[in-house]
Parts: sequence; C-alpha cells; structure tokens
Amino acid sequence: MNKKQTTKKPDVEAQLEAITGLNIDLGTTNVKLGTFNLFVLLGALSQQTDGASITWRNLTFDEFTHGSPTTLLDVSARSYTGSDGKTVFRLREFVNFTEIFATEPVHVVATPLGNVPSFLTVDHRIQSGDVEITVFSWDSSGNAAPNVAFNWRCRVPRDFSGE
Repeated sequence: MNKKQTTKKPDVEAQLEAITGLNIDLGTTNVKLGTFNLFVLLGALSQQTDGASITWRNLTFDEFTHGSPTTLLDVSARSYTGSDGKTVFRLREFVNFTEIFATEPVHVVATPLGNVPSFLTVDHRIQSGDVEITVFSWDSSGNAAPNVAFNWRCRVPRDFSGE
C-alpha cells in the first residue's frame, strides 16, 4: 500500500507549558528568520538617565533574568466604552507616528472614571506593528456597563529592527 502517511503535529504550546509552568502563546513568541527563540518577555523598565530596557528569561538554558536596551513608547489618554460596554482602538490613533513597530511585553492599565461603581477588563494584541486594545466595562452584577469613561495608559517596546 502506498498511502500517504500523515503525521499529527505535537501540541507545542501544551508541551512548553508543562515544562515551564507558564502560559505560552506562540502567537506572541519572538520568531524571526526561521529561528525559534525560547524566551519569555517579563517586563519593561524606563529610567530617565539610563534609557529603557526590557527584561526576559530564557526558557531552556538558564533561570537568570536578562536585560536588553530598548525604546519604550508610553501613551495615555481618556476614552469611553460604547453602548455595548466595549471599545476597540489602536495606539496609532493617539500618536503622531505612521508606524509604531510594537513588540511584547505590552502593558495596558485602564481606570474607570465617575461616581458609579464599574469594572474594566482589558485585552490587547499586536496587529501590523500596532497595538490594538479592547476595553470592556462591567457593572457590579457582571453585566456589560454602557458608556463608561476611563483613563488608560499603555507602555510598549518599539522594535525598530522591523523597519
């Protein structure tokens, strides 16, 4: 018999999660020039006198925290959710750059405004080098809360190697 054999690909994310004990999302893992770098970005630091850096840890070879110099974009503004308790926007709408070249780690904080108790949840994704941010507003019963005003701030490293 000459049946074409199909090989099922292993669930790499699940295997890496089992090894490291971390949540792994290969959609945001640094993959360049056909190589696969096993590291996780941990945070970002900005000091006015020393410039900015990102911290990261190699998932296969050591347990040390490493640092790399970077340029950070720090954006803040005021916005509000729509009548469905949701809003979606991109950083490029708030800065005067034609391209942002965003990379992980992306940090987004949103704080509701007003005297009515409400909660916000925030999600982000890097889309064409820009950061797309989705904010949901909730009332104290867990229902979508419409038209909630909020302040937000996003800090993200800029990866100019993609230019």
